Amino acid sequence: MDTLSEDDNFEALSLLNEQVLAESEANPLTKKSNKSLPLLDFISNYKSRISKDSLSCVGLSISLIRKLRQMYPKLSRSIALVSCEESVKDTGAYSMQSPNNVKEHCLVCVRITIEYKRSGYVLLDPGYHVARPVVVMEDMVYPNTSWFMSSSNPKVVKEYCYQLIDHQFIGWKVRETRNGCLDEWMNLIYVKRQFAKCLTITEKRSLIYSLKSLVIRNRKGPVAGLYSWIESKCLTLFFERDNGKRVQKKIDINQIANENIDEWLERIIHLMGTGDGDVKEKVKQLNQMLVTFKEA
Repeated sequence: MDTLSEDDNFEALSLLNEQVLAESEANPLTKKSNKSLPLLDFISNYKSRISKDSLSCVGLSISLIRKLRQMYPKLSRSIALVSCEESVKDTGAYSMQSPNNVKEHCLVCVRITIEYKRSGYVLLDPGYHVARPVVVMEDMVYPNTSWFMSSSNPKVVKEYCYQLIDHQFIGWKVRETRNGCLDEWMNLIYVKRQFAKCLTITEKRSLIYSLKSLVIRNRKGPVAGLYSWIESKCLTLFFERDNGKRVQKKIDINQIANENIDEWLERIIHLMGTGDGDVKEKVKQLNQMLVTFKEA
């Protein structure tokens, strides 16, 4: 297998990853159902597809892979889409053949060799808003990436660390501090082979996943957006002020028309690069999509 050598520019990978983040919005809200079919039949028969504007983790990762292969055509075989199983309780007992595997997520993996003999991986994750390349060396020595802060706001601080478990898996450790309470878990990234079923598994899963969101990002990560867990019937809006401080507001989905959220929507739409005249129409569309999904 070809590998990315020490002579190639890690900074170029970082800039390209940031560019993909800045040029995209994460938007699972655009998935539509077919009213003529029961939900189970619709999901079973649905043919997932990716367009150049697809903004799921699958679409963003495939877009990034295409750009990487244009930058490094001789190293195309070392660049691959890989799968990720989230919140694995027992990593030692995990099996790729388990019928309970979900493969919720996918990302980009680049196999590297530096100093002619040191092997490792570079992980690029535009779908999870990770704004930096993560280097995972087999020997865990520089330039191996250690613990870093992925996101931080007044309520939640989230930190990540990636470590090679064996020749098949990279462990993605998550440490989340929410309102002073610490929670930790492990995600497993399978790097032995590329992920061939991203459309039939990961992309299709987004149709029925209960978290729906619209996230506007710059090169460093999320700056504004809105999201909802369908079961809660609540909508959370957030944006960053000019000083970088994140503020958010939670409202009842059924009370959108009665809430004074004009300032919030104007800030979000401004960061989306659209005109203020679209505010009411976008709120209407969002509300209808959430209601339709819930009723399905």
